[in-house]
Amino acid sequence: MLTVLGLGSAMVFTFLWAGYSEAELVMTDIERRRAPPAPWRDRWANWVKATSRSWPGYNAQVRRELAQVGGSPGRYALQMGIVGALVAVVLGWDLSWWLAPLGFLAGAGIIRAVLHQQYATWVTRVTAQMSDVVVLLKARLQAGETVPQAVRHVTAQLTPPVQIEWQRLVQQLDAGLPLVDAIALFMDQVPERDVAAVMQQIVVYDRESVPADPFGTLAAHLSRMKLLKRDYLVKRASGMITVYTGVAFLVAVVSVLGPTLYGLWVSTVSGMPL
Repeated sequence: MLTVLGLGSAMVFTFLWAGYSEAELVMTDIERRRAPPAPWRDRWANWVKATSRSWPGYNAQVRRELAQVGGSPGRYALQMGIVGALVAVVLGWDLSWWLAPLGFLAGAGIIRAVLHQQYATWVTRVTAQMSDVVVLLKARLQAGETVPQAVRHVTAQLTPPVQIEWQRLVQQLDAGLPLVDAIALFMDQVPERDVAAVMQQIVVYDRESVPADPFGTLAAHLSRMKLLKRDYLVKRASGMITVYTGVAFLVAVVSVLGPTLYGLWVSTVSGMPL
């Protein structure tokens, strides 16, 4: 017991005498190597930049969808402002002022839903065209071309929107990016199961060898899916027309019949004896 106390006392005495410890030396070195703090103006500018890119109506998913459907952030914000203000005026003027903020949120939500619907349609169109990609790749691979050659040579025979994404894939290959990484970026841009199946087959053929019947039954499956997705797009397009008509009718009813019904209710209540 005395030995332990003696050792502890010696350690405390050594620490107090030397004035530093190993941990303190490490922390001092870390502080010395750390970059100097940014001025308050730079910190404020970085905070504003990060906040403007992460607000609920314009997050990373929204930027991704806008980039794929060819929309601009300015037009998207303008549409949200106009529709939100319109719905806010209708609800606040015709019904009650406290409904105006809810109306603005509802109008902005309508524009967000429309953008997501456009993006979903874009993904469906790209997926439906993957059967054409498979047919072209299969013909070129059977003709003796390598996988990178076939990937590059089918671009001119494709049609938008899959042609645009395929051109990006070829540009990344020309820039020196490995085929595996370029295909991984393609699958990130088009998150769909059938697209992933095709692209993974391309990676396997490039890593191993091309079989006698490339893609096998996958080509027939994608051809059937192309017909189904085409019918789905037609039905959804007609369904969106019905939705737009219903929204317009609802706005008309609220803006016209709402004040009339509210006035009748007020006059009825005011005329009732207490």
